[in-house]
Amino acid sequence: MKKRCRKPTAAEWIFCLLLIPVGVFFSNAAHYVEAFSCIGVGGGIGGLIGLSWRLHSYNKLSPQQKREVELEERDERNIVIREKAGNITWKVLIAGLFVTALIASQFDFTITLVCYALALAGLMVNIAAELWLKNKM
Repeated sequence: MKKRCRKPTAAEWIFCLLLIPVGVFFSNAAHYVEAFSCIGVGGGIGGLIGLSWRLHSYNKLSPQQKREVELEERDERNIVIREKAGNITWKVLIAGLFVTALIASQFDFTITLVCYALALAGLMVNIAAELWLKNKM
């Protein structure tokens, strides 16, 4: 089976474009936050290059192949697989933030508070989204 690429979404382009100003913002920050500058600028530029390559590959497809890619994107089975993968990723991220907070509590109180705040905000967003989707159904 030939692997096909899908067309990049607007959200992916916006995310990569927003990473660059974040990196520039942190470029003059304190020593321990300086890594955000490299991640922001490098990730933004690298993401834009990757998205451009994916768009180029998508545009090289024939109209029949483009239709097949669009059908695969809207297929219910693929949607469920993506949702399950996203849910697992979300749980791993929250667990990672809690573990990072526990480890950082031995060294820096500020990092601990940030990790706990992000983890709790993530859990609240997850609960709110589940309640909203249950009411919508």
